[in-house]
Amino acid sequence: MNATRSPLQTTCSTCGSADTMSVAMEMADGTVRYWTCVACEATGWQRDGAEIDRDVALAHLPRR
Repeated sequence: MNATRSPLQTTCSTCGSADTMSVAMEMADGTVRYWTCVACEATGWQRDGAEIDRDVALAHLPRR
């Protein structure tokens, strides 16, 4: 069986593993994705497939 990689799947920028989990969130300025690597426990944020800083990712999060 051939596994098809989802275009939304993240490759870890630290170790290169494709064994990652991610969550997409709709923000006021678009979708951001938080990911974590199962292999090395690295984490990161992305917008449009590019790595972004956490503060940038959460800048438009509504405050209560």
